Amino acid sequence: MLYVVDLSSNNPGPYDFIKARKAGVAGCICKVTEGVGYRNPVFETQWDDSKAAGMVHGCYHYAESGINTAIQEVAWFLKNRPPLYLNDMIALDMETAGNRFSAEWAYKWLQMVESAIGYKPMIYSYLYYVQTYLQDKRLAQYPLWLADYGKTLPSSVPPWNSVALWQYTENAHVNGLPYSVDESELARNLDGLKKLGKLHV
Repeated sequence: MLYVVDLSSNNPGPYDFIKARKAGVAGCICKVTEGVGYRNPVFETQWDDSKAAGMVHGCYHYAESGINTAIQEVAWFLKNRPPLYLNDMIALDMETAGNRFSAEWAYKWLQMVESAIGYKPMIYSYLYYVQTYLQDKRLAQYPLWLADYGKTLPSSVPPWNSVALWQYTENAHVNGLPYSVDESELARNLDGLKKLGKLHV
């Protein structure tokens, strides 16, 4: 089984990503931005060191959709994102301020970022949020990274036919990484993980 961890400033290091990779962690997705004014102060270390260890890696934006417009948050994310290379993943984290506008907000963000970077970002959320606020078939074209701490991965989460990544715990203890971390299982093999990111240089 292969795993993906996601890190933010709540996981300040030090890191030994080589040990983590040997322990079965194939990928690392790092928080880069939030809202329109926050940038993860340890992002560069997380991003550069996980890449140097040979991990498939990516970055995510944490939405404050109840405060800002999608256009504002896209601009902040694109201003602060790193250069993107082969297999680098992008994700939108939707988990706060859920309301009847959330699906439209998420679709606008994903669509605009896809246009800017040339490939589809993922969308991250937890099961209740998806079932309550993200019931828009247009979102299903973007791979779903699902947080659900049940015993088994849901086979489908409408409007998605399948789940790309399953975050099954927020309390994983991984060799080489300090503190507990969020960890996801791949619903695919390593090549499938790479296809969630940039496919062409």
